[in-house]
Amino acid sequence: MHGTIYQLGTSPINEDEYMNPETISEGESVCIGYADEIAEAERKSQMEELVEILPKGMFTLNNDLTLTYNGGINEWRHHYARLIRERAEAIDTDNVTEWTGPVYQLQKAIINPLDTDSLFITDFGSNFGTAEHSAEFMRFVERLTPGNKLYAGMIADYYL
Repeated sequence: MHGTIYQLGTSPINEDEYMNPETISEGESVCIGYADEIAEAERKSQMEELVEILPKGMFTLNNDLTLTYNGGINEWRHHYARLIRERAEAIDTDNVTEWTGPVYQLQKAIINPLDTDSLFITDFGSNFGTAEHSAEFMRFVERLTPGNKLYAGMIADYYL
């Protein structure tokens, strides 16, 4: 498996504050075999990809490669709650122990509601941070108000 790790913060991240791919901790249910920082020339395309991963219309990519939060977390919470309910309702006594059955699908929906291979680092310091699935990123988004900007630090490819 292959994905992208995004280091994101609410204030500008200087290059000396960029995470080192070798010192990234793995969050819940995250497995990183190895990671490599992407080339500077690829940052724009990776940020464009990030906007496509995030809930439609929630963020705008600016010319300086920052993201502006447009709002929408309340609507997204309704979607998230509905997703969890639908996955939970699919569980019954006949399929509760299936290997990749509805219990597994519920677990995936809870920790990775954006259903993406991308990981997010929003809590970092001293070149250490934890890569998390999208649920943790959306908890971070809940603290934003419309007009807030997100700044990208390290962007890395990772592989299992």
